[in-house]
Amino acid sequence: MSQPRMSHHAALLTCTGFGSVGSSVFWFGLGFVAHHGYGFSQATSLVLYAVLGGFYVAGSLLSEPWIRAGRARRSARAQLAWILVAEALVATLPVLVHAAWALWVGAIAVSFLSALMWPLIESYLTAGHQGAGLRTKVAHFNLVWMTATLLPMFLVAPFVEHHARLVLLVLTAACLLCLTVLPRMRRNPQDHDPVETAPASPRYVALLRSSRFLLPTSYTLLSVIGPLMPYRLEQLGVAVHWQMPLTAIWMGARVLALLAMWRLPAWHGSWSTLLVAATCLTLGFGGIVLAQGIVGLCLSMAAFGIGAGAVYYAALYYAMSVGHGAVDAGGTHEALIGVGYTLGPLTAWAGFALAGPALVVGLSWAVVGLASSQAVRPFVAERRASRATLRG
Repeated sequence: MSQPRMSHHAALLTCTGFGSVGSSVFWFGLGFVAHHGYGFSQATSLVLYAVLGGFYVAGSLLSEPWIRAGRARRSARAQLAWILVAEALVATLPVLVHAAWALWVGAIAVSFLSALMWPLIESYLTAGHQGAGLRTKVAHFNLVWMTATLLPMFLVAPFVEHHARLVLLVLTAACLLCLTVLPRMRRNPQDHDPVETAPASPRYVALLRSSRFLLPTSYTLLSVIGPLMPYRLEQLGVAVHWQMPLTAIWMGARVLALLAMWRLPAWHGSWSTLLVAATCLTLGFGGIVLAQGIVGLCLSMAAFGIGAGAVYYAALYYAMSVGHGAVDAGGTHEALIGVGYTLGPLTAWAGFALAGPALVVGLSWAVVGLASSQAVRPFVAERRASRATLRG
């Protein structure tokens, strides 16, 4: 009896899972590789992450014009294949050449290529869907990638202390596994359904504007945590083989936040969700940087993960609701993430250079305050418009 053929949606989610394993090794494991495999100082790791963030922004903004330009010659699936092959190859450079420049070049190339890849995958997942169908697609996507990012934190932990460079081979393997399921995917994203593609409500537009300020804010804080965790855990006396599993606590909390938002639709169109998420992010981040014990650090990471998960889910949902699943909607979403990847390490570097951990928290909270002041403006504008309508 022949085996059932894998559906397009299953193949795409499988590709998302493999790709997320590779992304987890890259973004959350690179700090451990740089520290234990190359002896990078805390300051050097922060600068590396800031540079990677800049290239991620560039790749995200170029994704839509690059994909459109290539569409006349090759399908979106073929473009995705080329990206995966290139990423698999450049990820091996730091493994083959044990030199700091190889890590810099390989990491920059991977950052740029992954920024081209994710908007394309997000468009595949959401194009042509609205309402309940869109919520299901976004939930499946988030559940797969957030869960997949947890796995490498446990699987590669035993190799970090003595074989840190080999950890990057997981990224190469993940890209090659993605290629195995591409033939089961459609050549191009699904066309938009003119019946389903209705104008977004004014509230959704306002919530999108607010979430687009909070999204880079959350990644600003996250990109401070990423390169700092090896040093923070070392300061607290955590053994090397436990450092990556402990870092995964906030990722697990992020998955729980996703599951709650998927099963509880009351948050759709609600401003309070963004408020709670921003509060969890801010307090959790402060605890992670300043905690003097493991328990406080773990509780802070859990709070941070809940806030990060809620902001990401809301931002992607509203972006795809208003943008109707277009590649440029996903590209803007990823570019905002890249802004956070850039600002966070720069903020942390400045804080440590001028004073220490307390100033890092202060400067980061200043970024949160600035973003929150802009995020609240769409809410205020909507309330004023609502009152004017009632009076009229």
